[in-house]
Amino acid sequence: MAPVPAFALSERVYPRNSVACYGLAILMVVTFTALLDRYLIGLLIEPIKGEFAIGDTQVSLLQGLAFAIFYSVLGLPFGRLVDRGNRRNIIMVGVLLWSSMTIACGLAPNYGFLFVARLGVGLGEACLAPAAYSLLTDLFSPQRHGRAMAVFTLASIVGGGGSFIIGAKALSLATVMVGDLPALAGWAPWRITFMLVGAPGLLAALLMFTVREPVRHIAGPQTELPTWGELAVFLGDVRAPLIVLILANALITVAGTGVVSWLTMFLLRTYDVPATQGGAIIGLCLIGSALLGGSMSGWLADWRRTEASMGRKMNVVAIGCLVCAPLALVFPSMPSASLAMAVFFVYATLYNIQACAAPSTLQDMLPNRFKGQVSALYWLVVGLVGLGGGSTMVALVTEKLFGDPMALRYAIGLVASVSLCCAGLILMLGRRRYQWVLDRHTGAGR
Repeated sequence: MAPVPAFALSERVYPRNSVACYGLAILMVVTFTALLDRYLIGLLIEPIKGEFAIGDTQVSLLQGLAFAIFYSVLGLPFGRLVDRGNRRNIIMVGVLLWSSMTIACGLAPNYGFLFVARLGVGLGEACLAPAAYSLLTDLFSPQRHGRAMAVFTLASIVGGGGSFIIGAKALSLATVMVGDLPALAGWAPWRITFMLVGAPGLLAALLMFTVREPVRHIAGPQTELPTWGELAVFLGDVRAPLIVLILANALITVAGTGVVSWLTMFLLRTYDVPATQGGAIIGLCLIGSALLGGSMSGWLADWRRTEASMGRKMNVVAIGCLVCAPLALVFPSMPSASLAMAVFFVYATLYNIQACAAPSTLQDMLPNRFKGQVSALYWLVVGLVGLGGGSTMVALVTEKLFGDPMALRYAIGLVASVSLCCAGLILMLGRRRYQWVLDRHTGAGR
């Protein structure tokens, strides 16, 4: 590995607290705009289907595969770029790209153009996570890393739910604008919504320009990256639990994206709740369940009995999946929207308990020198299968198995419950081998 230039390293000097907190605040704003652009299309399914004469499956490709291709595949090369380039500028270019592509979605003359624009959104957002986490480690001293990362993660939690609320408000505003402004006569509200949501990202890019690129710091002894041969030997040694974790978390992500991407349409088709109202309800449920489930997940993962049991944190994920699965069948079958969302809140809380514990389950079995590359491989598969396939799986079951758009509720329940059951069983069967890897590999190299 090429040595890092000496002028780019510092062991002690960190930015002032005000400078670091400002950088964190701007990163939170940028993250919120990314999540808003990512999930917006779930609120606009019906008008897009009507204008382009397409079915649920084609819309699902816009929600999942079109976004996931670049977002998942480019994680590793963007990670290497982040280690060498100006991270502030990388994020700024990414924000400009995904915001411009979101605006382009509103100008799409046909389905193919819209698909390519969604590819651009995923391409732009692929750089955010590696660059943001790297920036935070150099903005804050090691003693404050934990709090900074927690606050940044909170932005993602709130942003995911907030995107539905803001998106619903943007759709309502777009509808009013089309009706009241002669210049917009003839425009479809869904097109204006994409533009309204994409525009703030351009401002966020300018705000990102005001963040100074911090000096890179030495976090410890500088060791060489493992060779490809060493990586291959390690992957062979941990292949059984690694395959278990990849399969299980891909299925967990299928359940998560499959439910969330179709929730707005579920409320509309089943209970006649309009997207503008449904988005706000969904957003509040997602925020509350994420905050509650995330805090409970941390406590359960660190619980003394969890640490003493075979499989450790894997048990939290496995049991969480098995407990959560029946609720995935129950909430779409409720007789009213209020009951459905009440049960969904419980389901989402349990889902977040196991989902928040899943990433650390992988990290616990990896020595430091293999964490980055193995994690990139892991998220490549989980992203393509989970993010790319969850929405499409629900659409295919709706159209091919049930053959009725009104059966969306049953498709959501079937896909989510089967995926979570399979994930839980796979994890329970893989606990012994996972524990063996923990005992063998994590005693050194951390």
